[in-house]
Amino acid sequence: MKFEGIISKISQIAAGIIIYMLCAGFYLSAKGFQMLPDGNIVLVKSAQAQTDINSLASPVASNVALSLPEGPILGSVSAPITVYEFSSLNCSHCADFHTSILPLLKPEFIDSGNVKFIFTHFPLDRKAMKAAMLTECVPEENYGHFISTLFKKQREWMLSRNTEDVLIRYAMLNGMTEAQAKECLTNDDLAKDLLEIRQQGLDRLDIKGTPAFLVVKGSQREMLYGAPDYKTFKTYLQTKILSK
Repeated sequence: MKFEGIISKISQIAAGIIIYMLCAGFYLSAKGFQMLPDGNIVLVKSAQAQTDINSLASPVASNVALSLPEGPILGSVSAPITVYEFSSLNCSHCADFHTSILPLLKPEFIDSGNVKFIFTHFPLDRKAMKAAMLTECVPEENYGHFISTLFKKQREWMLSRNTEDVLIRYAMLNGMTEAQAKECLTNDDLAKDLLEIRQQGLDRLDIKGTPAFLVVKGSQREMLYGAPDYKTFKTYLQTKILSK
């Protein structure tokens, strides 16, 4: 091969690498990740936080019929306020809420018996759907731990070429056998149930992205769209507790 041919070949390879890196960067950015100069990929903190308490809540009409999951529940069953957390397990803002904000809210509002949280699946794509199905099949005592694992290890399973294998491995560490996990992932009835709840969120609650929160106190129902920061969510819950 002539020298000019070698140079041309190297140029083509270099151009291909540059295009690949640009595409990878756009993909990661869209999914809420960022590639650092050293090659490491990190989860970007939520940039969609709402801070105006007056515009945070949108009332849900009393004639809107809803059929929502009843558990597992984080908090006291008798808590006067119920928060349905609509989340997709592959959503970076949901992961940020679950790992950074919810732990701060838990001592004051959940442990005190004032608020209970119910995790409600709103899968955004096929990978999130598989993860959601497995959470519904793990032993109930491992439910919360499994969801936390999926959020903390979000980068690993989302970017894996063998996502299903990685998810099954997580499930096996949370009380399932490999056979049980594989059977769960082929459960059409379970998939339909999850999609039905997701469709309710789309059609009746106008959910266009995750996370979103349905807050219920007595006959009052309100939607919070987006990811409120800790102080905003805290102020909102304090107001709800004091309201009649």
